[in-house]
Amino acid sequence: YTGLLCHIKELMVKPWTLSLIHSLREGNMCADMLAKMGSNSRIALLELEDPPPGLEAQLFADAMGLPVLRD
Repeated sequence: YTGLLCHIKELMVKPWTLSLIHSLREGNMCADMLAKMGSNSRIALLELEDPPPGLEAQLFADAMGLPVLRD
């Protein structure tokens, strides 16, 4: 993550208004699921026309505002 952190620091000194917000993975399970898929894939870019298996239910729960319980 060193390269990413250095790039973020470079962007933070630019003359603009910037705010960083940390969100726990439970706060955005859909993004977490897609990130896990990407990190486990050897494909550089994958364009999806439909949600991958398992994501539809998570999208529905997110849209309904259902709480996510931590394990």
